[in-house]
Amino acid sequence: MMTHLHLTGIACVDGRYLRYTSLPYQARLRITFCGNPPWEPEADTGQPGALGSVTGLDTDGPDLRISAPLHAEWANNNREAIVAEAARIWQRGTRFCDG
Repeated sequence: MMTHLHLTGIACVDGRYLRYTSLPYQARLRITFCGNPPWEPEADTGQPGALGSVTGLDTDGPDLRISAPLHAEWANNNREAIVAEAARIWQRGTRFCDG
């Protein structure tokens, strides 16, 4: 059974800051755009814009699920880096967990 963890991290991918946030009892991180500096909301909307999620972080094959059609091309072009950052954040946050 997965433990409830609260993981968050921020990474810069291709010049854009992304906020990675865990979801209760799921091996996934939700991804939103954040401003520059990263603690600010994205300038054009005033709110962090959703990009999607990286799922399957407890497997050997995590995958990016894009929920923002307007950002799909950018996300697909940067898929490898987005997933790698999610895996890094997940690993750091879960390295001392039992399961």
